[in-house]
Amino acid sequence: MKIYNKSAFIAGILCSLSLPMFAFGIIHADWFQWLMSIAVSAKLLYTGRSQKGSDRDKIIKEKYEETAVALYGRHHKLKTNLPFIITGGLVIAAGLQLVFNISMPIWVVVMFPVSLTIAATYSIGIERSIAEAILSHTEEENSNAI
Repeated sequence: MKIYNKSAFIAGILCSLSLPMFAFGIIHADWFQWLMSIAVSAKLLYTGRSQKGSDRDKIIKEKYEETAVALYGRHHKLKTNLPFIITGGLVIAAGLQLVFNISMPIWVVVMFPVSLTIAATYSIGIERSIAEAILSHTEEENSNAI
């Protein structure tokens, strides 16, 4: 058994460890949690075991920074990490609420999941467009070399 990308393979095994816990009832899981766990672990195991998937992952990692700067400017990290920034803001707000005994308005609590969903969708779209640009540029280089 040849493993081409050890970090992806180990991450796939770790993701698949949730499935026995779901099956034995240690952790209650709905059907979509089963599907998400299976999909993520299958993708990571494929990347770890497949030479093609591993090469694709290496190409994306090598050219990610320069392509992201070319497509989205120097503030691309802000755009791709927006969900983490929003979550950090909520953690800081919740900490201030606990320390100073401030009540948080309900609109802030309601807007958090809405803004987090929009930010996550936006960040995933940016990540995918960067990966697609890298892969299409690599395919163009390979076709021109032939």
